[in-house]
Amino acid sequence: MFHRGTPLTRCRYEIMVHIKAQATDATPYVCLLVTLTYDPTYTMATVNGIRVFLYVLLWLFAAVTLGLSAARIHYTLHIPPGDPLNRGVDFYDPIVAELLATSAITVLWVPWVVSIITRTYDYGIVSTFLSETIGLFILFVLWLVGAAIATSSWGNLAWCHIYLPCRVLTALVAFAWMSFIMVFVLLIISVMFSIANRAFKQPMHGRYDPRSSYAPSYRV
Repeated sequence: MFHRGTPLTRCRYEIMVHIKAQATDATPYVCLLVTLTYDPTYTMATVNGIRVFLYVLLWLFAAVTLGLSAARIHYTLHIPPGDPLNRGVDFYDPIVAELLATSAITVLWVPWVVSIITRTYDYGIVSTFLSETIGLFILFVLWLVGAAIATSSWGNLAWCHIYLPCRVLTALVAFAWMSFIMVFVLLIISVMFSIANRAFKQPMHGRYDPRSSYAPSYRV
């Protein structure tokens, strides 16, 4: 368990264990020295590896959602002649526009977070676990609203699955929920880690030693 201000160095703990002997003719107690080695750096690297993997999945799902949302909006704003949808009148779905904006924000935000985690950059409060948690919570609400409303509108389109627009909507709903799940898991990890280690004000890369964090240099 990390504590604020604790440098990430290898820690050794020695525990003296007394085991009572069963035999009557044996020594009353046997002294056993147990040495435990705990490497916080390895633990943090494992957690960060999981976080980066989930962020990459989130970026991929959001990118697909972005493409599907753009395809849907383009279709509804340019309805082909003879298409019976909305009696041939161009329109757009507000919830698709919301998913388009949410996925675009996600696609832009994820690389910034991953760069901080992997390169140990420190930009002050905007690079802390608190900032990450707030960002994930905002995305959590946006993705939940978008996925829920899209599901209520197009949750069962099996009857028209032979048509491309219906397949696009089905895929859009699926990827919206997958993106929401990734955001939810990342939010849980960030909150649990921050609470357990009192790390809300610490850099989101998890390296508390100031010598391990640095601001990027733009000098040539």
